[in-house]
Order: sequence, then structure tokens, then C-alpha cells
Amino acid sequence: MKGADVAMGPAFASELLERLMAEPQLVAACRQRPFEQLGALIDPRTQQDYHLPAALRAAFRTIPESDRDAYGRAFLVWAIARFQERDLAAGFPPAFRAEFDVYLGRIITDIAAGSYTWGTESDIYAKDLAQAFTVLVPGGAQLIFERAGFGLREVLRGGAGMAWHLAVRCGGRAPFMEIHTHDPMAAARFNPAGWDQTYALCAQLAARNPALRGLMGISWFYDPALAELSPRLAYLREVPVAGGARLLAMGSDQGSIDLATATSPSRRAAYAEGRYLPQRYAMIWPRRDLMKAYL
Repeated sequence: MKGADVAMGPAFASELLERLMAEPQLVAACRQRPFEQLGALIDPRTQQDYHLPAALRAAFRTIPESDRDAYGRAFLVWAIARFQERDLAAGFPPAFRAEFDVYLGRIITDIAAGSYTWGTESDIYAKDLAQAFTVLVPGGAQLIFERAGFGLREVLRGGAGMAWHLAVRCGGRAPFMEIHTHDPMAAARFNPAGWDQTYALCAQLAARNPALRGLMGISWFYDPALAELSPRLAYLREVPVAGGARLLAMGSDQGSIDLATATSPSRRAAYAEGRYLPQRYAMIWPRRDLMKAYL
């Protein structure tokens, strides 16, 4: 079954949930911990990031280990099944309907095929569940979080230039939209067209919510060294800058090194030879500049 076949995500998810719930052990686990009880632990209005709340991880641990895999997948299907189009229409611009269909359709297709792996420490599961509860919003090449901001430690690391830019150009340290790569979707959508769609959808979110300061991201993607080492990725830096974003160096860390060298032999070799040290850069795109570029 292909993603295009499940455009009616909630309806297909309801059918899939009925099939999954035919297992007696899963029924017993749901009596012990009803899905509604777990769903109440996720609130898109207050969550400070997309990760599973500690209380939710603890609730999963109360499910017998033999039933936990089936329960975790069924909970995600339940969350998608209760995701209603009328609720989406009330809160998001119309263009996001298709985005949710694509992203949520991929999840339930994988679960229906038996190829979905989950876990309470899985970044993929956390992001998938966050989409079903609209903690994260799918958009083109990236997932979008609307409650992000810069902490004082990050501002100190970014220096006076960051502090000035946030105060004068953006009007404050929060709230910002923050973008996150989602590995299951990266192969198909991590390209210039996918990123351009992300920026356009972020501009629509900014127009809907005047409180948003703009769009932010902190990543090795924005390192100017990529222009020489991986010129095909230069657009990740060049497009935001052309649209009014500012990039500020934030130093290096092991996580950035691991990510930057994981999939590229040339970057890995350059790092091993001491010719390249992946650097994290903060991308700060003021709301008015983003809207001017894409609306």
C-alpha cells in the first residue's frame, strides 16, 4: 500500500486500529492503560519540545513487556485516528492538509505492513507521535515546532551579534518556529524543492500567528565549509541568507561531528585528515523577512 492510497489518513487509521485491537492481549493492556489516559499527557499548547514527556515514558513501562510493542504502535494509530480534519482546518492554513496526509500516511502504511519499529527512546517515534498531536507540524523537507526559542546560554555563545539581531530584528528570544529533519522522509523530500516548500509553509504559519518572531535552526547544515566540501548542500545556507536570515557561529560539538560525517565519505575523510571541523551555526530568519520572501 502506497502513501497516496491513504490520503484519508484518519479513516484508514480507524480501520487499522480495529484490526490491531483484535488481539486479546492488547485489549487487556488497553483496559489497564486506556489510550485516552496517555493522550492526556501530550499537550501541544504547553510542550517545550517534541520529545515524549517523562510521564508518558513511565506509563509505557507499566505495560507488560510482552505487549508493549503492540501497544506502542496501536497508541500511535489511535492518535492518528482521532486526528480530525475539522480540527486541523481550525488551526492551520489549508496547505497543511496535504502535508499531514503525506506524513501521517507514511506512518500508518508502515504499521499496516508490519515494518514500523518504535521505542520510548526512538527519535522517530517521538516525532511521529508529536505530529499526530500537532506538537510538530509537517512541512516539506522538515518538521516545524512553533514554541522554540533561544536560551540565555545560546545567546551568550552567539555573542553580541546574536543578542542585537534577536532584540532589534526579531523583537525577542521567543517564540520561534524551529525546523527538524525527520529521517523517514528525508530521502524523498530533503532537496531544494522540499526546503523551499518548508520555508513557504513557515511563512504561512508566521502570517497566521503574529507572535512568532521568525524561523530558527541550529545545525551543521549552515556551516560555510559545506560550499567547498559538499557544494550540492550549499543551498541550505544560501537560500535563507538571500531571504534575509542571519547565520551565527555556535562552535562545534560531537553530535554535529557525528551527523556531518555520517553519510559523506568526503566530509568524513576531511575531518579525519584535520581539514574540516563541523561547526554549528544558528540560522535566524526574522518573521517579516521570511514573509516578504515567500508570501
